[in-house]
Amino acid sequence: MAHLLDLEKARKELASKDLQTIERDTAITWGGRAGASYANVLDEEDHSEGMRWFWEAETYRAEAIEHAAMTEDARFLERLTLEVESHRAKAREHLVQAGHVYVQGGRTPSAQRRERPFPSTPGVGRGTKHKARPVGR
Repeated sequence: MAHLLDLEKARKELASKDLQTIERDTAITWGGRAGASYANVLDEEDHSEGMRWFWEAETYRAEAIEHAAMTEDARFLERLTLEVESHRAKAREHLVQAGHVYVQGGRTPSAQRRERPFPSTPGVGRGTKHKARPVGR
């Protein structure tokens, strides 16, 4: 079975770059993936595919910010975050305008959710063996 890890390539990179440069390059790569994925949201006609692009972009965004933070360069972190967020805002607004409430950062509106009892409510839920008794009796 072929090895997944290319140790020779890694050794060459480690010999030519310090850790901060590796983290910086990695952050820029992940940030580019995030930006491109957010841009794909704007170009996508199928709303479910647009949502898929958005959520993939969220993963790339998190990786970009994580690696930028590892550089311990606050200005770089801020610059990268602002650039990625500019693409994110456009994609988010596009999806919100199309009616995707989940992207707004909130939950599904109450009117669309069934009310469920709190899981620890006595006498309610799966496996209930006893009837609920009034409190204090």
